[in-house]
Amino acid sequence: MADDTKPVMVPFEKPLVDAVDSIIAFANKNGSRRYVNTSKDWDTIRYIFQIWKTLFPDEFKRFSESVEYFREYQESSIAKENTAMVQHKMEIPQHLHQMVKVIFKEQQWDKPFLNKMVETIPELKTE
Repeated sequence: MADDTKPVMVPFEKPLVDAVDSIIAFANKNGSRRYVNTSKDWDTIRYIFQIWKTLFPDEFKRFSESVEYFREYQESSIAKENTAMVQHKMEIPQHLHQMVKVIFKEQQWDKPFLNKMVETIPELKTE
């Protein structure tokens, strides 16, 4: 059977390509690309956040409004779900989440990491 697969070029807008190249260069300069461990890695997280805000201004505006609404109108950030208590401390927009996951592929999105992320990027905090 013949291999009929051919490479496909997918066009992306230049600002997006430049932003991706910039994030990769920044992350490579700062060290680790596996998981967030050092202050330089957290600098990379902050840089990714700034790029996300620039690339997706409408999404950032909607996100900010949503977080502000949550802060203002939620009586508590703790809710009961079935037999467990759930604390809602932050929101992470999908594009931002994906951008971080691409750079830090092995990062565990556990409680210590998320707490540090809220500390590093207060705009994500919902309480």
